Amino acid sequence: MSGDGDEVRNRVQVYPTKLSVGTTGTSAGKLTLLKTPLFQTKTVPTGTFTLTADTNLSETNLLTTDDSGYITNDGEFIYGYLKGYLNDSTSFVKILGKLQRTNDLYYFYPYEVFSGKLVVASGDEFVRDDIFNSDGTVVGHNVNDFSKERLSSVFVSNVVQSPIPGTGTGVATYYVNAGSQDYDLSAYFDYNKEYISFPLTDSIETLYLSVESQAAHSGSPLLNVSASVTWEEQ
Repeated sequence: MSGDGDEVRNRVQVYPTKLSVGTTGTSAGKLTLLKTPLFQTKTVPTGTFTLTADTNLSETNLLTTDDSGYITNDGEFIYGYLKGYLNDSTSFVKILGKLQRTNDLYYFYPYEVFSGKLVVASGDEFVRDDIFNSDGTVVGHNVNDFSKERLSSVFVSNVVQSPIPGTGTGVATYYVNAGSQDYDLSAYFDYNKEYISFPLTDSIETLYLSVESQAAHSGSPLLNVSASVTWEEQ
C-alpha cells in the first residue's frame, strides 16, 4: 500500500550466492544455470490442429481452423511448433510458440521475434511439444509442482523434467565430473545484475539447473548430479 492508500505490487529480487554440486558416475557433463525457460503445460489436446487459411503472424495472431475442439477450455494453452515462411522464402522456418484458446478462437504467439513478414500456411499442422523426463521418456507430470520455501518468497521445484529446447537464457555454465565442488555465483548475479525477480508484470522469472551429458545417449551410465543453491532476497 502506498502512502496515498493505493495498492502497489511489491517487487522481490533474489540473488543466488552459492552453488554446490556433487556428482557420481564415470561420465562428465555440463551444468547450466538456465533463466526462465519454457515448460510444457498439462493441457491435453484432442485430435489434431490444422490451419485452414494462410496467416501473416506479423499482422495478427488469430489463426483459422476447423479443429475448434483441439483445446477444450477457454484460457488454456500449450506450446508447440508451426512451419513458417519468412519474407516469402520457399524454405520454411520452425516456429515455437504458444497456442491459446480464447473465446472459442485460437491465437498463436511465437516465442522468438522474427524480422519481416512471417506467414504460416493453410494445411500446416500444429505439433505439440511433449513433457519429458531426464532420459527422454514422455511423462505426465509438470514442473509447476512447486513447494514454498520456509521464511522465503521463493518457490522450489524438485521435479526432474526437460525444458522445451532452445528456451531460456544460459546465465552460467560449468563442466562437472565425479566429485563435489562449490561455486561463487556473485560474479554472475550480483556484479552482472542478473537477478531472479518478480517483475512488474504477470510473468514470474525462474532459475533452473539444467544438466546435459553426451555419454548418456551412447549406452554409458547416466551422470547423477545433486545440487543446491543458496540465495539472498529483498
